[in-house]
Amino acid sequence: MKKSIAIELDKIRNLRIGINAICQIEDFIGKSISSLQDGAGVKELRLMLFCGLNWEDKELTLERTGELMDEAIENNGIEYISEKLGEAIKLALPDKKKQMTLKK
Repeated sequence: MKKSIAIELDKIRNLRIGINAICQIEDFIGKSISSLQDGAGVKELRLMLFCGLNWEDKELTLERTGELMDEAIENNGIEYISEKLGEAIKLALPDKKKQMTLKK
């Protein structure tokens, strides 16, 4: 089972960015998740948080995720969410040197 990162929102939740979450994010944004390295807007942060949480909470919606973010930002700042998402992505894609490169 893929490891998760604890994130304090309305309660302690388990943020996990696995292959399915990465595919879901890429489907929504229409490009590779690596394109977000230079920065992500609030819309992308909300999407990534949603995709990383819905494996554990199938009732979660994008709208509810935004509400959870509002609460978290009020308590810890938006940097907290960004840091936790970064940690979860690092767990999903730990070492680029070890990753296989696909060639066409």
